[in-house]
Amino acid sequence: MLEILTAEALSPVRHGFFTRKGGASSGIFRGLNCGPGSTDLSEVVAINRARVAAAMEVEPDHLVSINQVHSAEVVHVTGPLPERPRADAMVTATPGLALAVAARETLRVGDIVGAMLEKSRLSLENSDEATGLEVTRLEQEVDALTEAIKLYVSRLSRLELDAADVRRANEIISYAINLEHMGDIIETGLTEIAVKKIRKRLMLSPEGLVEIAEFYDRTADNLRLAQAIFLGRDADLARQLVQSKIEIRKLEAHSAAQHLARVRAGRSEAIETSTIHLDLLRDLKRVNAHLTSVAHPILHEIGVLQESRVRASQSEPKPALGLRDSGN
Repeated sequence: MLEILTAEALSPVRHGFFTRKGGASSGIFRGLNCGPGSTDLSEVVAINRARVAAAMEVEPDHLVSINQVHSAEVVHVTGPLPERPRADAMVTATPGLALAVAARETLRVGDIVGAMLEKSRLSLENSDEATGLEVTRLEQEVDALTEAIKLYVSRLSRLELDAADVRRANEIISYAINLEHMGDIIETGLTEIAVKKIRKRLMLSPEGLVEIAEFYDRTADNLRLAQAIFLGRDADLARQLVQSKIEIRKLEAHSAAQHLARVRAGRSEAIETSTIHLDLLRDLKRVNAHLTSVAHPILHEIGVLQESRVRASQSEPKPALGLRDSGN
């Protein structure tokens, strides 16, 4: 069943803000992915869009969406469109026509980073250098999208913004920048390590490979959690994500200790890949540090996380851009 959020201020206009609940997508798109421009399975996206259309009591072809380009373009919609126009807003006076606009282009960046993480893992586990090279292409997409997002949000500084708008704008920029940093770590850290292993024809120990795979799994779970927190600003999920830092530290420490024990025991594969194993642990921990940053503003807002605690973490960079409350 779909979860639909509504705002009293928008009544009596029919509207809805959909969460991920009730969607057919899986993997990095798990939930209600309605983006036809994503790399999700097209038939699954069609199922999700049909469910949203049914909830809005319109035909599937009357669920209109656009290809957001962070511009000032507005499309006047009078009926179903054969393809998505390049614009950033839609208006209509046609009854029964539902408008579906992706509220957070930043979530798309998160999905791409998730794909990068998975490809770096596959490259490592399968000794597949070609898969690793695909990460570079995805990183270029992340960089381009992040720049567009920063430019778009920075334009808001020309407007009269209230405190809530300023807060959300800064959260968007902060999360986008952290995702960009994660992409850099995955490309120049995790993937380069995998390629190094492949070219030197090295093999991790079976136990070491299991430990690294567990770390990858936990990181992918935390990315999905961060995406949900960014979209819904759920305080309970934010607490869960911050708490995961403790588990991540334990996971890193345990794997490092086990690896060094194998080295001391004279296991040749452990000795040959000692630097690789420890570097993988380090970079996966760095990715998780960036992920937890999305929870800090939410917990600080409700008084759970002290501002000094956020500042103390050197591994979680702050946004490069910020907007000022106009005071209105």
